[in-house]
Amino acid sequence: MSRPRVPLELSDLEALLKDCISLAYAVQRFLNFHELLREELEGRSLGELITQEKYRRMLLGGMKADLKFVENAIAEFYRRIYGVNFDVSSLAAGLDAGLSFEEAASSVTVGKEAKAEELSAFHDLKQTIYRILSLGKESVERYCERRELVEELNKACDLLSKGCVSLSVENGREGVKIVEELINHALSLSPNYNEITMRIISLRRIPWFYVTAAFKDITSEEYLEFLRDVLGWSEYFSPEVSQESVRKKFTIMGFSPEGLGEAVADLIVNSWKILHSFSQVLCNFGVKLEHEAYKYVCRALNVLKAIPSSTRMPISPYAEEPYARYIRYGGKYVAEHFFAIKTSWFYSAPPMMCYAFWGEIKGLNVQRGDAKYSLPKIMISIAPQTYLGIATIEKKEDNMFVFIYYSQRVW
Repeated sequence: MSRPRVPLELSDLEALLKDCISLAYAVQRFLNFHELLREELEGRSLGELITQEKYRRMLLGGMKADLKFVENAIAEFYRRIYGVNFDVSSLAAGLDAGLSFEEAASSVTVGKEAKAEELSAFHDLKQTIYRILSLGKESVERYCERRELVEELNKACDLLSKGCVSLSVENGREGVKIVEELINHALSLSPNYNEITMRIISLRRIPWFYVTAAFKDITSEEYLEFLRDVLGWSEYFSPEVSQESVRKKFTIMGFSPEGLGEAVADLIVNSWKILHSFSQVLCNFGVKLEHEAYKYVCRALNVLKAIPSSTRMPISPYAEEPYARYIRYGGKYVAEHFFAIKTSWFYSAPPMMCYAFWGEIKGLNVQRGDAKYSLPKIMISIAPQTYLGIATIEKKEDNMFVFIYYSQRVW
């Protein structure tokens, strides 16, 4: 497949926004279903609720005669995902006292235990989607004649701001379907499968010389203005050198914090977090979700095998440290901490160790103590990793920068 000549077309923007609209509805349905269950179940008698088949399925589905639940029990799903619960020991005590099941259940109260902090990642994702839809609407109005899309965006933004989707419990299986839809829509935007978000991520931190080689038509002033307007993409840092062509070549491009491009990066991070939270629960029901960040890093490192120099940084091993130590992790699982897109992850050790190196950029050198390292050499090595979103160059203060990357060196 030929490489695209530009990272983002108007058609890509429209497709991205439509996918985000679908995810917006899925996230809001999930949050609203939590509230619906709280309203309909919390504080009510188990005996009263199980007279209706839909609630009986939610609360007792998969329960055996010994009051234990079978594997894949739907009641366990509602307990682990939505926090719906009741005291089984109280139910057992009533049965031991000679009461019928219905009589014992009448003295058991149903609770709804999902706490606000447990839903914080979903609210973060919701806010990020709102940012994307709001910023995207401005771009659609400016560059496209797509009134119907603007109307869809307005409707989705209104939905997220009011936080209301009409839901009801009909058969007790709605909660499962809502989670399935949320997972599918979140996965559809992951750069592991979505070429548009992958291309946007490639621009987050990248040297000018590399991005112009990756996208042949990116250098026109008109198109650069388009990227500035739509994604908030511009110069992140330029070295102080007298020769303009050299300055431009080693300029680091990136997204502004308030731009659509950075919002897309946040969308991916937040989506991956909720997918990981689901995976930790759904594995108990025979559903295996891959760790998206880990999968992404492993795929990127596999691509970089063809560019050996990209994982051999021209930096002394005494000047760098494992990324885990840089983020102040003091435990023994150093290799299991790694970087992807814009943040840290903890899962399993990728094929290569993630490192951090920092220093003050002075002209075309990076100074760390008395040692100097060539900025061009570092950029040439790290550029393929930044293009894939597994490395970054971040400003700490003044001209102090941190370089986060993967290396074949073994710690």
